[in-house]
Amino acid sequence: MKKARKKSNGEIPVYVRFTLESKRVELSTGIYCHPDNWDEAGQHFIGRNERARILNNRLNKIQNEIQDHYNQLRSAGEDFDVIAIKNRLRNIEDSEGILKVFDYYLKNMHEKLAKGYSKDINGLN
Repeated sequence: MKKARKKSNGEIPVYVRFTLESKRVELSTGIYCHPDNWDEAGQHFIGRNERARILNNRLNKIQNEIQDHYNQLRSAGEDFDVIAIKNRLRNIEDSEGILKVFDYYLKNMHEKLAKGYSKDINGLN
């Protein structure tokens, strides 16, 4: 729980934190909890009511997703870090992808400046 981000109604956001090779990532789960309903030691919601069961199931699902992504990356045999797991959780394939496309575009436009393309000096071309 991120106690520093307490809402006016007293609820605190629940974050997931995972560490790999001394590097740590924290992500919001989108779940809020009143401190009286949270088991700090067990890191889960207190109670057997429906809300507690549903939210604990959501937390378990997030934990399983993290473990699944870790296992997939590990079995692929490639180097990876916590950022790769985070990006997979957030459905971000390649964080450099758009930058590579933009660099390619700029390089090609620069090469074509002398071959038929002209610079827009005053916004009139």
